[in-house]
Amino acid sequence: MKTAAVLGSGSWGTALAATLAEADLPVTLWGRDADLAATVNTRHENPRYLPGAALPKGILATIDLAEAARADLILFVVPSKVTRSVAADLATIGISPDTRLLACSKGIEQDTGLRMSQILTEYFPSNPVAALSGPNHAEEVTRKLATAAVIG
Repeated sequence: MKTAAVLGSGSWGTALAATLAEADLPVTLWGRDADLAATVNTRHENPRYLPGAALPKGILATIDLAEAARADLILFVVPSKVTRSVAADLATIGISPDTRLLACSKGIEQDTGLRMSQILTEYFPSNPVAALSGPNHAEEVTRKLATAAVIG
């Protein structure tokens, strides 16, 4: 993988974007708030969701989902209640069938009982889909404290 995109610029999305960028992977951090994206790009921090955490310069924040659609790896870190709508928007834009998708939001869809990875498979049946899970918190990951995660 040469590029990654993180959909969701909250604390968990920002922490995962920082982790990927620290591994020298260019990361697009997508969110809906233009002011927050500008702050991440100019100050290299997300004061709303991870105050005091310095972010690597390899993160480019955007509100343009098409920029994120070009990545080799796309992490879905939006709230579970909007995963379906973001997946539908991304499917409309289109992604490569080689793009790997990683569901990183906890929870199930209220109306269907589906896991986030199942929703992604619905919209992207040709793409590899996995899920990230574990007893971790964004603040711990950002501060490089001991934590655990599993991809399945």
